[in-house]
Amino acid sequence: MRNSVRIGGGAGFASDRIDALGPLIRNGSVDYIILEMLAERTLAILQGAQEIGRDGFFPSLLHRLDRYLPECLDKGIGIITNGGGVDPLGAAKRIAETRSRRDIPCRIGVVTGDDVRAAILRDDVMIPEYGVRLSEIGRGCISAHAYLGSEGIERCLADGAHVVITGRVADPALVLGPVRHALGWSPTDFDLAARGLVAGHLVECGAQATGGYFADAVNKTVPDLETVGYPIAEVHCDGRIVISKPSETGGVVDRRTVTEQLLYEVHDPSQYLTPDAVIDLSQAEVDEAQDGVHVTGIAGRPAPETLKVLVALENGYLVEGGISYHGPGALERAALAEDILRKRFKLILRGKARDIWFTRYGTGDVRLHMCARVRDTQQADILAAEVEALYTNGPAGGGGARAVVRRSLEIVSTLIPRDTVSVSVEMIDA
Repeated sequence: MRNSVRIGGGAGFASDRIDALGPLIRNGSVDYIILEMLAERTLAILQGAQEIGRDGFFPSLLHRLDRYLPECLDKGIGIITNGGGVDPLGAAKRIAETRSRRDIPCRIGVVTGDDVRAAILRDDVMIPEYGVRLSEIGRGCISAHAYLGSEGIERCLADGAHVVITGRVADPALVLGPVRHALGWSPTDFDLAARGLVAGHLVECGAQATGGYFADAVNKTVPDLETVGYPIAEVHCDGRIVISKPSETGGVVDRRTVTEQLLYEVHDPSQYLTPDAVIDLSQAEVDEAQDGVHVTGIAGRPAPETLKVLVALENGYLVEGGISYHGPGALERAALAEDILRKRFKLILRGKARDIWFTRYGTGDVRLHMCARVRDTQQADILAAEVEALYTNGPAGGGGARAVVRRSLEIVSTLIPRDTVSVSVEMIDA
């Protein structure tokens, strides 16, 4: 086994900069790159896309791999990503087809098992936010995905995968999987697991750890953000962590940026719950050194007996629209337009004009913005048309009217017993 492994954080969300991978591959001396692409409601959105015949994974994943996978394969750099969305197997097959056409051998591992919608419907689980069971909320369940740990990723890498594609896994597990595989850590050493997970937590959000999310224009200035480098975690066999970034990139890695990311989205630093271990950050130390920022003092305990599940519920439709007024009386005309829309909405919704908001901003140029939540698409389309109808139905001089309709989701969470979730692995050779 080796003494250390270097892992680059190549994406913090689905639409992150694609060219961030270049410096990691060429100047980062990394062994693996993770692409963390999921937010809390992303899988529900992808589920909806799949229902109308679109892909259940991210096109941006295909763009990234089309551009950079050949170079990664040449350099022996593995890629681990949750960009498979609700269809990691479909994503893997699409990538394999591309590689086969180009005659570039590649082994792809696929991790599934996070889709637990059938199980939570069957068991009619409690939803803590509402204090009732799922069926009592009275709205359709679009999707339900459990946060998996690193187990499936490790299995894929042990089976020779160059690329591992998952759906919902805990973000830090994207790093713990290759760390355990490379360094031969025991699955029952929870101190080491916690340290690998912290390394993952520090790089999972991309440039947040290298000055991007940290920066402001006055008190926390960061150089060359237009070429900000993405983070690298070097994890040693004893669990020591060193955070750095590729040479000749913008941004900064120092005690402050790493400390901010260390505490990001952590509720209780003494027991940060993940599917692989419970992390204790209360004694963590963050120190600057010549080779990067060192993070030590991390402890761990056995993982919880339950897994967190994100549940997406139907929440009607959102209508967003606006129109602009310019010149003398612009503010008054925008106020009149708002009054017209409020009265029209009451007529259309038969007095049930709830969940409607208006905002006016500007002085010489005034924009009236509205947002409404309604039950169905028919109501939504009617309200959207009312915004554009202001062109000729008063007040005078309106311009730039537009409105969009989109499905509204509510994301709630629950817990399910760990033993109700079965992790599956499949290998595809291109």
